[in-house]
Amino acid sequence: MTMLFFLLFELILVSLLAGLLGYLIAKTKGALTLMSQIFVLNGFLLLVVWMVYQTGLLPIQHLAWNNWWWASNYLSVIGLLVEITLWTTPWSGAVWYLLNNEGDAASQQSSWSWNAFLNILLVMSTLTLCLVVGYLGNLNVSISILASGLVIYFIGLAGLGIFSLLFRSTAWWKIPALWSGFFMLLAVGYVAAGRWGLYFICLPTLGSIFAGWYFLSQQVLPVDDPAQRRLAFQGFLGFIFGRHYPFYVIGDWQKGEAAEKKVPAPTVPGNPFARLFSGPGIMLNDSNHLALMWDGYHPRICPPGLGFTRKYEELFAAVDLRPQLRGATVKAETSDGIVTQTYIFMPHRIDQGGEQVRLGYSYPYDPEAVKKAVYENAYVDHKWWRDEEGLAHEEVQRIPWHELIVMQGPEILKQIIAKYKCNELHYSRKDPNPRVAIAGAFVKGLRAEMRPLGINLIGGGISNITISEKVEAQRIENWKAKWRAKIELEVGAEEVATTLSLENIWAEAQLDVLQELIDILADSSVTKETAAFQLLSALHGNPPTMTNVQNNIPVFAWSLLRRGVGNE
Repeated sequence: MTMLFFLLFELILVSLLAGLLGYLIAKTKGALTLMSQIFVLNGFLLLVVWMVYQTGLLPIQHLAWNNWWWASNYLSVIGLLVEITLWTTPWSGAVWYLLNNEGDAASQQSSWSWNAFLNILLVMSTLTLCLVVGYLGNLNVSISILASGLVIYFIGLAGLGIFSLLFRSTAWWKIPALWSGFFMLLAVGYVAAGRWGLYFICLPTLGSIFAGWYFLSQQVLPVDDPAQRRLAFQGFLGFIFGRHYPFYVIGDWQKGEAAEKKVPAPTVPGNPFARLFSGPGIMLNDSNHLALMWDGYHPRICPPGLGFTRKYEELFAAVDLRPQLRGATVKAETSDGIVTQTYIFMPHRIDQGGEQVRLGYSYPYDPEAVKKAVYENAYVDHKWWRDEEGLAHEEVQRIPWHELIVMQGPEILKQIIAKYKCNELHYSRKDPNPRVAIAGAFVKGLRAEMRPLGINLIGGGISNITISEKVEAQRIENWKAKWRAKIELEVGAEEVATTLSLENIWAEAQLDVLQELIDILADSSVTKETAAFQLLSALHGNPPTMTNVQNNIPVFAWSLLRRGVGNE
């Protein structure tokens, strides 16, 4: 068996290893995809090696396939490079497939394209190094071995360092450090046991490292779904390579310096636009919150608990599922032009979709209501001004969903107040309290307005309806004038009634007095003094004194008495 046939046998083993790794990543679909990729790409490598062998540049037929510790010559170095390439491709392909596979056709095509590109680049680099080693081997065997190792290491180190800088890895040194560790592992394995060391030291060590990373990724995150296990491992690898998307931990985040922010800052910064060897971001929400992600085209909900972000996705909003309370002071005009002031309070929340809150579960929500309230009905607050130097400034901020009710509520109350006159807004015992009717109409109208927006109003009300002190003082004066006129009318009516009743009494008294006077004057035997005394008795009075007689006797009676006395 020549060395080429043995390399072909190794190609089959490498493809089977790739199939096993693919199965661990995405079951049968991953096994078939990764195995076919590695077989085709490494088959291309062996085809090129065979074509170069035909030209006589790489006479690898002189290598014994069963010599596990090759001699120190340039052909052994060439064979070692080819074998290392073969056994490296399944691991690099598995990492690439794991970090870029999102389950859709586009990610599958991207995995094929980029994996093919990287492996072809690896193959061409290997063949170039083989030719360089072959040239150096004609000079000195020791120099060829040392030079090939240093060239491979430093070219890989420089290439991966430039890759990290150009593609903005979160830590540019991580990938070069991993390459250094991988190169040292290969060197130690071959020095310790030759090709046996590559097979039974390097490969198991790599497998143990990846298995340890996988186990650790399952322990640091609350993974409870088989689909999340792969994503957790992807995110962990992305973090190790410095190619991860942002990590978020969302709870009661609007505290301290973050109180005025619209969305929380990433707990671990990352680059959501990274494409090469990039892993998913982590979204860890408490039971009260969910996250709405946006890739520039479509929104996606990360529910309470553990979630993962995808390529190009940024945090659009962190949604608090608990009831929210907002209030506002509203100035509204009545139909007669009087300005009133009222405080409104509006408790609300994301529509639950008919579900109720249950102990031990996160707050319920309707996914469509979330998209309506947070994404489809997002408003923008635009501010534009000039400073003292005349420079223009512009500020654009998105209004969060829980502030939409503050935009709608005041307008509804203004429309209701405009249907009343000022005097109709104040409570009278004879009529129903208008404040109760206004509050009911306000809550009903606001609930109907917010329901299409995905927001459920769970209560609400208004305070006392007040007016300015000046208007209030004027209303008091008007009230005084009104009641003063009413009092005067009532007093006048009573006086008229009293006067009429007193005239009747007065007329009857006059008749009685006249009758008694007639009886007294008709008696001729009565002296003047006796007549005066009897006259006073008829008037039901007492004998007058000299000082107050005119004050105690009615005027008409006294005049009659004097007139009678004078005639005598």
